[in-house]
Amino acid sequence: MTGAGHPDLLRTEGLRKHFGEVRAVDGVDLDLKEGVLTAVIGPNGAGKTTFINLLSGNLFPDAGRIFFLGEEITRLPVHLRVRRGLGRSFQITNVFPQLTVSRNIQLPLLSCLGTAWRFWKAVDASEEIHRRTEMILAEAGLEEKAHLPACILSHGDQRLLEVGIALAAKPRLILLDEPTAGMNPAERSRILKLIADLSAARRTTFVLIEHDMDVVFSLAQQIVVLHQGRILARGTPSVIREDARVRDIYLGGEIA
Repeated sequence: MTGAGHPDLLRTEGLRKHFGEVRAVDGVDLDLKEGVLTAVIGPNGAGKTTFINLLSGNLFPDAGRIFFLGEEITRLPVHLRVRRGLGRSFQITNVFPQLTVSRNIQLPLLSCLGTAWRFWKAVDASEEIHRRTEMILAEAGLEEKAHLPACILSHGDQRLLEVGIALAAKPRLILLDEPTAGMNPAERSRILKLIADLSAARRTTFVLIEHDMDVVFSLAQQIVVLHQGRILARGTPSVIREDARVRDIYLGGEIA
């Protein structure tokens, strides 16, 4: 369970990242509230993935500042952001393929409990790690696949596992980059249900990049629209659906 809430879970001020003449992120000011599921959308090249990379620490900005739970994290490396409760999943599935599903979950649990240096001996001796592993696997619907190597899971199950890995670090915020990409309808339904259930239970707060407008408008409580590296619009799904500027960049069709 997350805390009672923070005025600004995450805030950016004048965030900029340029690649030569390309202004991928061009002065973004944004505040995210705890418990509000936010979708970041925009046409190709709008700067969505660059923006998420800046928040997660995979890139550092050229200018601007990032605050998480009131602390500036602008130049903080990825692993220290994770320790503070900022998790991330990628467009390409990021699991340990040769380890079992359980071991994938237990690695971040070991790190969080400060016993990673003792490695698997600490797992075998810890009832707490076993309890939390079982809880996360049950939430992700992967308990029956706990002893399988991650490499033989379906694409959808690997994405569920990736969310489970992020949950193991007890994050206050998880950034999801196209979580439904490459999934069939059944797989997509499962991961969307997981995200919706975790959000409703206030287990964590989600920010997701997503191109599927059906997913965005069915799941998000707040939508942020990026265009040419800047925020074009932000608001509830109903507000965004009726925004003439948003309809124009999407040619009306995808958000109709």
